[in-house]
Order: sequence, then structure tokens, then C-alpha cells
Amino acid sequence: MKLILIFLALCINLYANLVTTNGKIGLYLDESEMRIHSIKGSVFEQPDISILDVGVLIDNKPYLLNEHIKSARILSNTNIIMVVSEVADVKFATFIFPSVIERDKLYITTAVRKVREETTVKLLYRIYPYRNINILDYNSPKDYYFLDDFRMKSLNNPMGMYLSNQEFMEELKFKEVRRRTIRYQDVKLLLASEIRGNSKRGSDILILNFGKEKWENRIELNPGILKEEYTFWKDWNWDFQGYPREVREQLTQLKMITMGFPIPRTISYTASEQQLTTNMKLSTLLANYGKDREALAILRNYRFSRKNTPEDVAILMSLVKSWEYSKDVVGETYIRTTIYPIFQRILAGIDDEGRFQVEEERIETYFYLISVLEDVLKDIQTVDYLPKETVERKLVLLRENVEKNYMTPDGLKDTPSSLEANPRNIAYINLYPKDVRRAILDEEYKKYYNSRLGFLMFPGDDFVDTDYNLTFARHLLDNDFQQRGEMLFARVREMVDKNNNYITPRMYPNENNEAGIYGDLIFSYLITNYFRGIE
Repeated sequence: MKLILIFLALCINLYANLVTTNGKIGLYLDESEMRIHSIKGSVFEQPDISILDVGVLIDNKPYLLNEHIKSARILSNTNIIMVVSEVADVKFATFIFPSVIERDKLYITTAVRKVREETTVKLLYRIYPYRNINILDYNSPKDYYFLDDFRMKSLNNPMGMYLSNQEFMEELKFKEVRRRTIRYQDVKLLLASEIRGNSKRGSDILILNFGKEKWENRIELNPGILKEEYTFWKDWNWDFQGYPREVREQLTQLKMITMGFPIPRTISYTASEQQLTTNMKLSTLLANYGKDREALAILRNYRFSRKNTPEDVAILMSLVKSWEYSKDVVGETYIRTTIYPIFQRILAGIDDEGRFQVEEERIETYFYLISVLEDVLKDIQTVDYLPKETVERKLVLLRENVEKNYMTPDGLKDTPSSLEANPRNIAYINLYPKDVRRAILDEEYKKYYNSRLGFLMFPGDDFVDTDYNLTFARHLLDNDFQQRGEMLFARVREMVDKNNNYITPRMYPNENNEAGIYGDLIFSYLITNYFRGIE
């Protein structure tokens, strides 16, 4: 007997070309095989589910659905995966989405349409928990199964649990287990959900809960959950209807990863962690695109250290940028009670040689410091308690230190002890006067430009350093190399478009690339596009 796999089979080492997330749960879909490789219950930990298959029985006859898929895609400008399939005169529309309303929950909702009312349909969900040997418990009063912090339940249909040792589910050989705790080893767990009633239409709503809070005494069915999720995305995207499609796709990904705290740096196969400089960049993007309150919420969630750190400087810079847009958004009280004391402490941390007293001195920190002081001086006349003369003096000292210890004719060094310039420090080239900037950009462009592929590529590399190319294109545009900047950005945009609008650190021009969501790269792409004068 053969079973129909609706499309989910997760193996973390396989290839994915679609990713969706709510910032806390990540899914990886291979369109060619209709398989999801991994479900991570939290992007900061190992996957809670390494494999999940969904199968269907029609009148007790199993089918493989892989060959019956009509389409699989992420609904435009949402995080909702939609899979349409048809077999034995039964049509299925399956929607998979990590909830943007309840971020610890993943839903798999399947709408079923039958030609004959008497046809019986049962969905089977095969679970591969991350651990090989464990105990699956059953909560009888609330009728759900749970493993550690992972709980699963059909909200609108009766369920049963089965055990199977079949590797590919090509034969339906499994044992039913009812209403008791299950100890398993080297077997697969099967949840069976039977579509109720004899009408031609039916549905199943499976909820996978990764949260640690206790479930209510009664878990209520919300039949409108899919509509609510879709409405959320419609409301978010309302302000961006006039933007080009590729920009809207990046803004959707921006929303996915900034939905709550902590904010993951990436949604990818590697472990993700929060990085404060990434948060700063994402906040800047949100502010640039009119989402001031969301931007400020990210910054105000940061807790400054008791001593100076590079992260403090980076966050302070973003706060000052936000304050440039509107002091009403930042709040005068917040400026006086939070920003001003940190600002005073950072000023005190700059010694008479222009060195900033932190554990490790890097050019990035000095770039942020100089940017902060320059931005403050632009607006200092309206804030009477900021020390203008001290800011001007410290700014001169910082510039002298950078010129002496970091600047070379070829570019900027990482640290004072570095032996040569790092081409990736092109990100901070505005520290040079404009004529020097243009000379360095021109020389570096000629040195690394691959005319055959249309990208800047370092010797020996067979991949494109995406962030470097986007950053370089941005500075070309900002320094009157308009044609070069447009051509370079166009090549990156073309490569990203072919990769379902996912931007990853290393991309191969003539190959399939993996999917992933990287906060730093969303920033580089959208800010570079912003510099083109085309929002």
C-alpha cells in the first residue's frame, strides 16, 4: 500500500529554495521535491522537529501526493506557504504558516473539497522529533500530545496516535496507540486526523505549539486564523503598494524578523543569535520606510551597558538618527534621561589622543563615533544641554586618530596594528575627503571587477560576496559613479530575483543558491536601492 506525502519531509542537510518565518519559527521548503527540510521551534536552538511528513488516506486508500501537486508557493508579501494538490477526485489546499499573531505557534490548515459526499478523508502527520529516544506524553483532558515544549493537536477533528518503523511510508504498517504516554525509539510518530462529516467540503487545522506557557483548560478553535494572518500582512503592506515588487519582497522579510524580541540576526540553517548592530540597521530601515514606532521599539528595547561598548555607540547613532526625524517620536524625556547620560559617558571615553576606551579598537566603532558626533552637531542648537564645544573638540581628536592609525592610500585598516587595508572596509569610506574616496573606489573597482560576470570578486573566489557588492554599489552611487553603481546593483538584483528574492552572504552567479533571510543583507539591499533615488 502506498501513502501520499503532501509535501513535508524535513532533513536539515538538504537544499531549500523557499524560507518562511515569523522571527521565531523557521520553515525550509524545497519546491522541486515539495519537501520542508526543517522546522525550528526557536531560531536560537536546535530544531524541535527535524522531519514532518503529511499524508492522506482517501476511503482508506493511501496515495503519494508528490506527483499530484499543482502548485507550491509563498503567498505574495506574506509568510504563508500555499500548496494545492488533487488526487482521486479530492482537491486539497494546504496553508502552512508560523503565526504572526501568536509567535510560538505553527499552523497547518488544509481545506478539502470532494466530488462525492460519502468519500472519507484522513490526514496523517508523521513526526520526527529532534531527539531519537524520548517520551511522548498525552494530555487526556485537553486531547493533545506533547514532547518537551512541543505540543500538537487538531483543533477541529478527532485525532489518534500511531507508531511506525517504515522509513518512507510506502506501506501502511503502523500500530495505534490511544490515550497514554508513549516511549519510543527508532520509530516514527503518526498523528491521524479524520475530516468530520459527510459534506463535500471539510478542513483540518493542526496546531504545533512551541511555547512554554501552559495551554488553557479548553483550547478554542479559531476557524478564522488564516484570514486573520492574511489580514495582518495586508495591513502591513498597505503603505508599500507603490513600491517595486522586489522592494516589497525585502520589506516583507524585514517584517518577518522584526516581529518581536529578541530579533534573530538570520533565518538560516546555522544557529541564529541577536546582534545589536544588525538591530540598529533594521531600525534604520523601518524609520526610512515610515515605520517610526516599530523602529524606535527596537532601539528602546536595548539596555545600555555600564561601561562603553561598540554596541552602545552603534545604538546611540541610530537613536540620534531617529531624533533627527522627529523628537516627538523619540521623546524629549527619553533624550534627557537616557540618551544624554550615555552620550556624556561616551564623550568622556575619548582620550586626548582621540582613542576610544574600549576592549578592542576597530575602524567600525570609530566610524559610528564620528557619525554620531557629526549628526549631533547638526541639531545641537535646539538642545541646550548638549556640550557643543566638547563635541567639536572630541570630533577633531577622533578624526586625527583615524587619519594617523587607520587610513592608508589604499583604504582603511581594521585595527591600528593591521598590516594592510581591508577592501571590505569600503563601508566606511566616507571618512575620507571626497576626492580621495573617488580615487580609492575607482582603483578598487578596476582591481576586482569581473567583466565576464558583472560582479566585484576577490582573487580565487568562485562566489559573489553579496554585502561587499551592495555596499560598493551604494558608495559608487554616492560618489558620482552613477553608471557603474547602477550596473553593479542591477546584477545583484538579477541574481537575487532568481533566488526567490532571498539574499545570502555567498551567492553563485550561474548556480542555484540556498534560501535564507539575513538582516544585514536586507539592510544593504534596501539602503543601496534608496541611494538610487528609487525607493
